[in-house]
Parts: sequence; structure tokens; C-alpha cells
Amino acid sequence: MPGKNPTVAIVIPALNAQAYIRETLQSVLALDYPVDSLELIVVDDGSGDNTASIVRMTMKGTAWRWQLVASKGKGPSAARNTGWRLSQAEWIQFLDADDLLAPSKLRVQLVNPATEDESVAVIYSPWQPWRQGTDGRWAGASGIITPSVASQALEDLMSENNFIATGSQVFRRRWLERMGGFDERRCLIEDVHLALRLAIAGARFVRVDSSKPLFFYRQVDGSQSRRDKAGFLKGVRDNTAMVQEHWETQAVGITTQQRMLLLAQYAQVMRGCRLLDVQLFDETLERVRALQPGWLPRNRRMVVWLSRLVGYRTTEGFALRWIALRRQMIGR
Repeated sequence: MPGKNPTVAIVIPALNAQAYIRETLQSVLALDYPVDSLELIVVDDGSGDNTASIVRMTMKGTAWRWQLVASKGKGPSAARNTGWRLSQAEWIQFLDADDLLAPSKLRVQLVNPATEDESVAVIYSPWQPWRQGTDGRWAGASGIITPSVASQALEDLMSENNFIATGSQVFRRRWLERMGGFDERRCLIEDVHLALRLAIAGARFVRVDSSKPLFFYRQVDGSQSRRDKAGFLKGVRDNTAMVQEHWETQAVGITTQQRMLLLAQYAQVMRGCRLLDVQLFDETLERVRALQPGWLPRNRRMVVWLSRLVGYRTTEGFALRWIALRRQMIGR
């Protein structure tokens, strides 16, 4: 890499994170990247616990440039925006207060020719979800996840099982400025919303491979996305509708491949929300029928058969009730 090391700001939004924030900060302090090219900004978003004092104790006496900023509980999007706007760094590493970085993450991602190409907005690498075992220890919940976003970035981002976790990326500051950062009205899957907006604007995403995951996402029980399932599904629907509206403005219209991607996302919403939010289900089903009249879910033979008898709306309600009953019967 020619010249100096790219400067990086690590931005951590934190809300009542005392159980995890120390380990998260320790993973930051363990980064093998020149400390004079780094800064840390923790945005305490109205915590009522010891989050702030743990941050001060952990960072006190280190060689890092760091600051702890108090916010007023405006949500993760606003907290992240507050953080990156306080920095002048060329690249921004967003990190949730309960997640972890591998020591080599920034060195591997930023010692790369892609940092010289201004069309590159995001550099990402393999990552791994973690779950806490009954013994209290955290370990990989699955294998390494290696997303792929190529020349058709928007289509790739819309593909199922191709999720790029926020912390697995670094973002070019100039692209964040161009996009205005995160949409502060959004508190769930706001990271996907930003990625989709970047892709719509023509930004490039570059994957830097690694034999080991460079980011570890802790799947914490009680997180907002798990508590507010209906809100999460509405976010998925809204993101999908945004992409649909963009594709509809293109000269060629929506392609067959794009229609299939949209239908798959809408189907995910309907499967999850039938018993949670009937209005959301009906609005989503209306969009699906406009895209493909007579649509029925693929690879669900019983659902298709029942839908032909009583309608898809009623069938999905039966299916969700049956799943809930089975879980109750087996104690899950």
C-alpha cells in the first residue's frame, strides 16, 4: 500500500452494555494496526448502567485517541452518525457494543489496493455468528460466513443467505457523507438499508478474503431485533419496497431475476408476520400479487395445496399456529 496507513475511526454505539463492553473494547485494543492511525469513539446512548464507567476504566492509560460521547437515547442509527461525524478518519469501523473484532481485521482489509479506488465504499470479509453455551462460554454458532457482492451489487445484497454483518465491514467516510449516513428514523436492519442505498447510488463493495473470520457477531438473547419481530419484518418489507421502486424506474423494468429476489424477501415477511401484524401481512401480499398475480410460495407443497383450497392468507395463519403448537408440545 503506497503512502501512510489509512486512518480509521472505530465507532461503538452503546446502550446498557456493561455485560459486554469491556470484552468488545479489549478486542479493539488488540488490533494489530498502527495506533497513531486509529481513534475510538463510544457513543453512550442513554445507558442506565455502568457502561460509561467501564469504557473510562478500560481506555484510561492507553495510547489511543478516544472519546466517550453522551447521547439521549435516539437509537443506534443516530448514535453511529454522531460517532463517525466526530471523526475525520478516512475509514469507519462500526462495532456494536457486544461484538468482537479479530486482531488482524483492519490490517487485512485496509492493506489492499481497493482503498485507493474512490468508487469502493465498503470493504468486507468473512465473519462468524457466536452463541453462548450453557456453560456461559461464547463460541461459533455456525461455520464461517462468506458473503459475495460482485458487479450486480444490489441483486447480491437482496439474495437470501448473503448477509454482510455491519461489523465485518469498513466504510469509506466520503461515501457515508454522500449518503448522509444511517437513516435515523430506522432502529432495525438500518445497516441493510444503508448497504442497499449505497448499491443504488453505484458504490462498489469489495471482499477481502481471510482463512479465518475477522468479525464475531454475538447473538444476544433479548436484542432489539429479537424482541421486536414485527418491527424487524416491517424493516425487511420497507427495504424490499425501496429496491423494487428503484428497479421499476430502470429503462428495462424489473427483470425475471429481480422479481424472484423481491418475491423471496416479501415471502419471508409474510411467513413471519401473519400472527404478529395482519395489516403488514395484507400490505405485503398486495405487493406480491401486483408483482406476480396468483403467486404461491415455492417448495412448500402443503401450503400450496391448502392455499388453493382456502387461500394463502388463511393457510399461513394455520401454518404459524401449528408451528407454535409443536414448539409448546416439545417445550421449545
